[in-house]
Amino acid sequence: MEKKRPVEALEHLVFIEEKDPTDVHNIKQIGYVLESLGRQTEAYIEFEKAFEQASTHEEKEKIYKSLANLYTFRTKVLPSPFFADLYYSPLYENRFENTINTLNARLGVVVESTHEWEVYLGTRFNKDKKSIGGSAPAIYSDNAVIYALGMSVKPVIEIPVKFYIEAGYGHDVTPRNRPPNQKDFRWGANFFQNWGATPVYSDGISFPFKHVGDTQGDMSYYTRYNNNWIGTFRLREGLRVMTYKSASIDLYAKGQFLFDTNKEFYNNLYELGPGIALQPTNLVNFIIRAERIWGRYIKVNSSSPNPYGKKYHAVSILAEFYIRM
Repeated sequence: MEKKRPVEALEHLVFIEEKDPTDVHNIKQIGYVLESLGRQTEAYIEFEKAFEQASTHEEKEKIYKSLANLYTFRTKVLPSPFFADLYYSPLYENRFENTINTLNARLGVVVESTHEWEVYLGTRFNKDKKSIGGSAPAIYSDNAVIYALGMSVKPVIEIPVKFYIEAGYGHDVTPRNRPPNQKDFRWGANFFQNWGATPVYSDGISFPFKHVGDTQGDMSYYTRYNNNWIGTFRLREGLRVMTYKSASIDLYAKGQFLFDTNKEFYNNLYELGPGIALQPTNLVNFIIRAERIWGRYIKVNSSSPNPYGKKYHAVSILAEFYIRM
């Protein structure tokens, strides 16, 4: 390794592993060499072996950090530069006793990785349980499936803002008083950034009380929504209050702001409230959240009457799952 001949070093390390498959230090070295050679999936497998063989909690903690950093490569099944990803998020709100299912899927190619320049075919699906169609439709969310060709890029590496553009067609899955198929053109910018506690492993229950937080925002133009600009901003700040093995529980306070240029009452509001998040394992992007929300509509002289009053409160249960392959 000192002579910078990692391929030859790997041959020797593998030979040692064959003779003694319980040598944790040697298995870790294989993982590090494989990672340096760009063979991340194989490196993950070696770190898994080392984690199973590790006898002390301190050793497991160090190896687990490598597992967490490499997990996205474990789910990578398409050859580079191709990719596919899936986001699924069911939401239940007791305010309307409604469940909304949201699914976004993409299949594409990474044109340039440094600025995350991607071209893709995408599908967006949204359907709730309470909306009804017919001559007098009652629509609670955009019940539609949308197919589009899109592109996204992050111009400045250090700033987590991505710009995107998509063009396609949307189909109403709940009949409304309009043609079911409409052109869908959207473009804008979005960002996401989290901070605080990083993924860790603990043999037993622990109470770290470490700071966690994230922020997310979006500003986009939509032709299907009457050529409307819609913006959202959300901030969550809290504490990681408990961990067990790779699972964690967070308590947080949430603030959210929504606005638009067409001055629709349902697109102009802010919400505040506490929440709790359970992540069964920090190796997988799957989180269950429960939130108590106090909201208020912002007066914007909407063309549609607001039947709900100025203020509202609700309890929501949300699951979020994301995978990239």
